[in-house]
Amino acid sequence: MKKQRKKYPLSAHLIAIALGIVAGAAIGLAIGPLIDALGTSPGQSLLILGAALVALVVVWNLTVVVHEAGHLVFGLATGWRFVSFRIGRRIFVRKDGKMTLRRYTIPGTGGQCLMEPPSDEPPYFLYNFGGPFVNLLQGLLLLVPASGFVRVLCVEAGALGLLVGVMNLIPFRRLPTDGGNLRRLKQNPAARRALVTMMRVNAILTRGGSMRDVPAEWLPDGAPADGEDPLVLSDYIAAADRTLALGDREGALARYTYLLEHCPQMYNVHKNEVACYALMLEYLLHGNTEKAKELDTKELRSYEKSTALYPSRAALAYARARANGETGEKELAAFGKAAAGTPYPGDAADLRRMLAEVFAPAAS
Repeated sequence: MKKQRKKYPLSAHLIAIALGIVAGAAIGLAIGPLIDALGTSPGQSLLILGAALVALVVVWNLTVVVHEAGHLVFGLATGWRFVSFRIGRRIFVRKDGKMTLRRYTIPGTGGQCLMEPPSDEPPYFLYNFGGPFVNLLQGLLLLVPASGFVRVLCVEAGALGLLVGVMNLIPFRRLPTDGGNLRRLKQNPAARRALVTMMRVNAILTRGGSMRDVPAEWLPDGAPADGEDPLVLSDYIAAADRTLALGDREGALARYTYLLEHCPQMYNVHKNEVACYALMLEYLLHGNTEKAKELDTKELRSYEKSTALYPSRAALAYARARANGETGEKELAAFGKAAAGTPYPGDAADLRRMLAEVFAPAAS
């Protein structure tokens, strides 16, 4: 297997650090006059700094809400249909006409608003641009002529709005930012088709369906071209997922393995998901092999821990335990808990069926 690249490009780190320094300086300049005006003691100064820090955490979460709300509002305005709205580890999904709260997270993201496209060629610009746009508008709070702690709040909200808005508009090559998506969607018709497919597949899964319910004609057959766009590769990942859901575990493992060995341009989160599924199948089908040891890296273990809410992670832990000669009772119990809380019950049902077929009757 090819050596894995760094999680994030150096340019993203440098830009984030630079913007963070500017935002921090702006907040510091707002807090300084407040401390001077109040003539506080060292203890009171620390209290003000503590309050500003708590407010910063609250404002950060509100900034994420504003960002995702921007996607939602502009998406609805252009015909997209609501599917899910996530902030942190809480996701709202519509099931049977009712809004339901579930637990879910994606490492490296503060939130996500997913919608169903209105057509095969949906208006994608405003839906993608809406999030960073409202964050840039949030930056106008820097101009509010307030004083005291209100001024601190305005500066914090404005600085974080600009930070999130600008970072999301920069089209990094290997990060799924809104700006990067807009560039890919504008330049590549295949990327636009992949976005439509990805959103429609997610809608099926969110409504309780399975990858088995995804029409075969939606997904590509065969192997992706060299250097394929990361958005387009999401369709090939979905094709591997559908192969697994249909019961062809060896075929799915071959697809996942090909993606890992020939498509280093995958988004990092996609690469880790593919690696987790490949490792799970390697344990299930072949046991604790050298290939499994090669896949089971420290980086993947870290990702596995950060996505412990997923039923597929519990299924991986169960497969690992059984491959190592253990009963896997604890891992199987964790799977049941994760399956009960997932926003994608059809996917969990497919995994449960697979475990039951491989390890019957223990996992039934």
